Amino acid sequence: MLAQAAESVPGPAALRAGVAYEQKFDGHRALLFTPTTPGGQVLVQTRRGALVQDRWPDLVAAAEQQLPPGLVLDGELLVWDVEAGRLSFEGLQRRAVARARGASALTAAWPAYFVAFDVLQQDGAELLTLPYGERRARLEASSPITP
Repeated sequence: MLAQAAESVPGPAALRAGVAYEQKFDGHRALLFTPTTPGGQVLVQTRRGALVQDRWPDLVAAAEQQLPPGLVLDGELLVWDVEAGRLSFEGLQRRAVARARGASALTAAWPAYFVAFDVLQQDGAELLTLPYGERRARLEASSPITP
């Protein structure tokens, strides 16, 4: 589901009724796929369906080392500006258009992060038929990945 802007955080009654919300960072929405078989490739797919893992080699390496196989996460790509000590939309834009060789050079100044909002597949099994609350609980039980 795409993000929808709201003027305020839903009140307690809405939350008890099952409304969920996430903070919107200044990032790009993406799906992250870990391979289901040994030797497979981590994939990063944009909202429009483009495969862009070549632009995020640091994120791919972290996912390969830290995430289990057969996982699909829905989330947001972010970039940290090491020098400024904050998230960087400029860095995100530069990383998003870089190609493999250029992307590797940008990782030191602007490392990539992935904030997961939902787990769509786990251990190769699709979870979309589960209620969001169950998927969210599975996500929260997982450890974060760090580059």
